[in-house]
Amino acid sequence: MEWNPAVGEEDCENPVEDYYVCVSTDGPPVATTTTTTAPPTSTTTGGEPITTPEPTQVGSMVANCRRFYFAQAGDGCWAIANAAGIDLK
Repeated sequence: MEWNPAVGEEDCENPVEDYYVCVSTDGPPVATTTTTTAPPTSTTTGGEPITTPEPTQVGSMVANCRRFYFAQAGDGCWAIANAAGIDLK
């Protein structure tokens, strides 16, 4: 939820199907994109650009995301964490 604030702070109720969510960052979360335009097209990880896939929810992803998951119908945070091989926390 720190990496994808738009999903719902308490219960992860809002992952939107057919949108990408962040499942890994390069260090602590960096401020989210909050504009109504497309997210940044890349972020830097150790000097290497990483293209942010589209679409993403507006204001939904930290700027230093380095790995992404495409949410499917019925996915919740547990399913996304499980598919990405990360801890739900």
